[in-house]
Order: sequence, then C-alpha cells, then structure tokens
Amino acid sequence: MLAPLGIPYETTGGGAGPDVGPLVVRGMPWAQLAQDGTDYFDTHHTANDVLERVDSAALDQQVAAYAVLAWLAADAPSDFGRAPPPTAAK
Repeated sequence: MLAPLGIPYETTGGGAGPDVGPLVVRGMPWAQLAQDGTDYFDTHHTANDVLERVDSAALDQQVAAYAVLAWLAADAPSDFGRAPPPTAAK
C-alpha cells in the first residue's frame, strides 16, 4: 500500500525505542514509518529550523503514509484497544 508513494516495505531493523518502548511492553500497539532522515540534523534545532525549510514533497509523502497507516489500522481485524493492566504479584 505504501509502494505507490515510493516507500519500500522493510521488516528489518528498528524497534519501539526509548520513547514508546515502555508502553509497547505494556501492550500498546505501535508502528514505525521511518522516513529518510539523512538531512534531519542539517536544520533541526538550528536557527534555520523554520517551516519555509520543510521539503513540501517529503511532507506530502509523510502525510500520505500516515493516512495509509490510519486507514489500515481502522480496517484491521485486530483490536487496537488497551491491553489489560499487568496483574499485581500476590
């Protein structure tokens, strides 16, 4: 579904990481759409980090990719509700 957007499907590498990892361990569903970040730190958190510097084609691609992800999640047979809380040790 992402191929027409020029986004390859890959199943290697990556992981939930420190931001959402603790929530994933508790059962939160997650997905990763990893864009090409080779130029991310060229302007990130610099004086040039302004909206005018955003690559509009890359932004369009990301918006479309997340729309596909939202559609797939909404149409999935899986339950994306909360996982039951961990049981306390007795």
